[in-house]
Amino acid sequence: MRFDKEYSREEWTKYLGDNFKYEYGSIANQNSIIEKYIDCLDDSNNKAIVWLGNLNFDEDIGVYEIRIKNTKTGSRVKISKICTDIIKSGDKNSFGKGIFFILYSNENEKAYRISYVKYDKKVNENLEVKKDLSDPKRFTYLLGEGAKVKTAQSRLNKEAFSSVKKIEEAFSVEPVNKEFYKGIKISFDKIYKDVLKNFENEENASSDRLLSAKEFSLRFLGRALFCWFLREKDLIPKEIFDFINIGEMKTKDNYYKEVLEELFFNILNVKMEERKIESKIINKYEKQIPFLNGGLFLKKEEDYKVKTIDNEIIKELFEFFEKYNFTVDESAPFDIEISIDPEMLGRIFENLLAEINPESSASARKETGSFYTPREIVDYMVCESIKLYLYKKTQNVKADKIDNIFSVNEEADFSNEERNEILNAIHEMKILDIACGSGAFPMGILNRVFNIIDKLDSNHEFYKEFLLKNIKGQAREEFKKLYQANKFNYAYKLDMLQRMIHGVDIQPIAIEISRLRAFLSLIVDEEKESGHENLGIKALPNLEFNFISANSLISLGHKEKEQKELKDETMDGFIKSMRNIAEEYFNADSLDKKKKIKYKFDSLQSRIINENDFLTSEDKKKFLSWNPFENKSTDFFDSEIQFGTKFFDIVIGNPPYIQIQTMSKSIKDNYKNAGFKSFASTGDIYQLFYEKSLNLLDKNGVASLITSNKWMRAGYGASTREYFYNNANVFKIIDLGAGRFSSATVDVNIIFYGKNFEEKAEGERLFDAVNYKDDLEYLNLIRIRTQEVYNSDAEEKTALLYEVVTANLGKEWVIMNKVERSIFEKINKHKVLKDWNINIYRGISTGLNEAFIIDEKTKNRLIKEDKKSAEIIKPILRGKDIKRYGYDFQNKYLLFIAWHFPLHNDKNIVGASQKAEKEFKKKYTAIYNHLLNYKEKLLNRNKDETGIRYEWYALQRCAATYYKEFDKNKSNNGKVEYYGKIMWNRISSELYFSYDDKGYFVLDSMFMINCKNKNTIKYLIGILNSKLSRLYIKLTSATLGSGTYGGKIYIEKIPIPKIDNTNKKLVDKIINNVNEILKVRSKNSNEDVSKIEGEIDKIVYWLYGLSEEEIKIIEEK
Repeated sequence: MRFDKEYSREEWTKYLGDNFKYEYGSIANQNSIIEKYIDCLDDSNNKAIVWLGNLNFDEDIGVYEIRIKNTKTGSRVKISKICTDIIKSGDKNSFGKGIFFILYSNENEKAYRISYVKYDKKVNENLEVKKDLSDPKRFTYLLGEGAKVKTAQSRLNKEAFSSVKKIEEAFSVEPVNKEFYKGIKISFDKIYKDVLKNFENEENASSDRLLSAKEFSLRFLGRALFCWFLREKDLIPKEIFDFINIGEMKTKDNYYKEVLEELFFNILNVKMEERKIESKIINKYEKQIPFLNGGLFLKKEEDYKVKTIDNEIIKELFEFFEKYNFTVDESAPFDIEISIDPEMLGRIFENLLAEINPESSASARKETGSFYTPREIVDYMVCESIKLYLYKKTQNVKADKIDNIFSVNEEADFSNEERNEILNAIHEMKILDIACGSGAFPMGILNRVFNIIDKLDSNHEFYKEFLLKNIKGQAREEFKKLYQANKFNYAYKLDMLQRMIHGVDIQPIAIEISRLRAFLSLIVDEEKESGHENLGIKALPNLEFNFISANSLISLGHKEKEQKELKDETMDGFIKSMRNIAEEYFNADSLDKKKKIKYKFDSLQSRIINENDFLTSEDKKKFLSWNPFENKSTDFFDSEIQFGTKFFDIVIGNPPYIQIQTMSKSIKDNYKNAGFKSFASTGDIYQLFYEKSLNLLDKNGVASLITSNKWMRAGYGASTREYFYNNANVFKIIDLGAGRFSSATVDVNIIFYGKNFEEKAEGERLFDAVNYKDDLEYLNLIRIRTQEVYNSDAEEKTALLYEVVTANLGKEWVIMNKVERSIFEKINKHKVLKDWNINIYRGISTGLNEAFIIDEKTKNRLIKEDKKSAEIIKPILRGKDIKRYGYDFQNKYLLFIAWHFPLHNDKNIVGASQKAEKEFKKKYTAIYNHLLNYKEKLLNRNKDETGIRYEWYALQRCAATYYKEFDKNKSNNGKVEYYGKIMWNRISSELYFSYDDKGYFVLDSMFMINCKNKNTIKYLIGILNSKLSRLYIKLTSATLGSGTYGGKIYIEKIPIPKIDNTNKKLVDKIINNVNEILKVRSKNSNEDVSKIEGEIDKIVYWLYGLSEEEIKIIEEK
């Protein structure tokens, strides 16, 4: 079947296959749905809605046609609502799924759409349908004449309609994301390698030249993609990108200069009446292309250096673009078009941002610490942040009504007073993305706020007046013009970008991409009108003062000074002057105007630096680094000076995750001296963003950040936990676990918080929290309430606080429900493991296992060649060998070679010793020769230490102070006896504690406990392997990916009931049961001992004093 032909009902009903039964008819409530959407649906031939039949699987999927008047009346949100109402019609289909063919009556619109819509029911334990459902989701392909159907043709095969699972796979956008990114990445690599020659004459280091080439290439791709979107809107003639035109060019390799440079810099960036065109190709079309402005096509330093890009590279790029449908309308989480949209563009560029660093993609991403936030998370954080703001800001609107605003499917039922109050609050809202990357959160905010306005004021009766209320002069006249032209959508978005939404990021190129996406959000509603000024297209704003490149964490310190006589000479006066410059520049639409405004900026900056002492001399240097018109990052961020507002109602974002200890000393010191209360040298940079965000909040403001969740339990997070405890009201923590970012396995959580105005926090504080493991599309079911909007009903309070974080100074933060908290409190009454006269050690780190770990055959050979080899060959257990209580020894052995061996007892040796190597070679020739085979690899281990601190043949970490503990013996009445030890993996999906009484060495992937009493160690292993201990470890230890981190800092804090006369008999029973398990496991490490373990669990429950309800919870986990 051809998808690039006009819609055919007959062909499609056949194509749907044997599972489809064609019936043709109407649906329940059809007339009321048509009446409800009569402005959008075309019912002229009684065909507005047609039910074609059902696809029969385990659940029926209805197949429908809906006929829309045209694309202008049928917005994506409105079509989604129509589809959902159709699915909901009648009792039978209250919930479910549907296939919809979206047809257009306008004869000029030959294309059509096929949508898969799902409105899944969510059930509780009693199989009752929950009332609060996730928004319905629509996934759509554009088909028909003029559509690019490559993706649809390959994925909508007949097999695609054979099951629900196949349908959902076929309508998934992820494969398109990956496929398109792969193609863009290939083009990116070709472009930067081709243009690198233009930067070779620079005196900068090769890494700087490479960086310049990559920045140019990324910017070029951004501009090219932007133009392709414009092409789809018919704002740029398609012929410009037709390579047949190459034959008309003067020389062979100048398509970039002859066409694209002219398009970028002399057409899109210059008013129509001021253009001077040299290219014959462009000259033919320039009257069809409007002036866009906006700074996207302003020549940057790198643009002057690149003279050409290989024609074949550009040709391949455009041919690649030609395969896909492009839509300027950014997809929302509830309405996803399977095409290239600005949201996908953001995701692609977020990945490519790492490429501009002079390292490999993986290491560069690690360096920048940035991960693209999935759209479902973005939308959830945006919605909940705005809700929390509105709960506090509005006085006369109930919380459930505010919630209703964000439901795509619920109708808006508000009084005029309620509408006014909400819209006024929305209009006054100021939002900052503190690490905006490619603009995911700013665009998420813009689209959601726009949807709210459209829902509450679809006839433009209220909101337009709010805009005009505070606008004066020429700007007011510009907005009036937009209203007169019925460009309300453009006006509202323009106002949001100028006044409401602010973004900052340390990467200049990221800011450029954010601005690009903002421009696309404005272009989406524009249509060319011949005969009008600039073809009816409003010039784009300049966003240099709205999205800025700066270090968000470094501030300026304003000196407290008495106000001078002249108001404009005070700091407030300077800030006001800077705002006037920013507002003037926002609307500047000519190069001459921009030059004059830049001069004003330079003059004001000079006055602040030279004529006043509001800033320290050090801060004046930082202030000079700010030039919003240049493509570089600023050394500081001061929202008052740069954005004209000191505090924000919402601070949101996904800050980078970078360990501070991996930074250079100068950068580390910069943050250390920046005045952060929560700074920890072993911490992560995202912790500083928590504090910075809180400081930027208004009195009733809301911060919403998604970061790694390690701060909650890791030692380095103590400073952040204390900071939150003392300074913040935490509204909710949502732990999402691992696997939420496609490019990272990092465990993440979302935290919503605001300022705490209590004089001093004391005692235990409870914060609402949840461990969320479900699909991201159901995130909106997690409700967030501040204390002010808690219902007085105790039952609702209990439900909202079902899971909480218990915050105490000096304690880890753990998310637990009521029963888990009770268990936790009972466990914590006892003495912790580290106080049991035990030692915990980490295993041996070889640095190169293939050199130091040998098999039985190699061991025998080395001993045969030299009997002394046996002295330093030790049996070793690896992580994979560990079982609960037992282990599987796989006949692997460690070459145990300490630093400076065999002169390791000589205290005078410092650093790698040639004398020690000579002795080693002489006394242990066989092993020395064995290691020679690996010398090059061994030297490439930790280069800061190998061959410097220790010899190339030595272990990387040899447990120098405790290696004897691995096989330590003691004498008991003349009999040599081993103490025994407990071993476990450092990271595992479930921690198994194993007992060893033979003296095996272990690798650094494991820890071990040594104790001087055999009975005590067997009691401890019984406790540690119990179900209760497993729960405690799970609740209190950090997670790494899908594994539990069983580091010393966590295991040593496990509380263990002390042994006394009241429980001695029970302890003896545990020891006897452990001995029985060890006896069985010594013969077969896989033998089933669950019955004996169950007996131990019962005793452990009694020792900790657990109730029947608590025991049941543990047994069911």
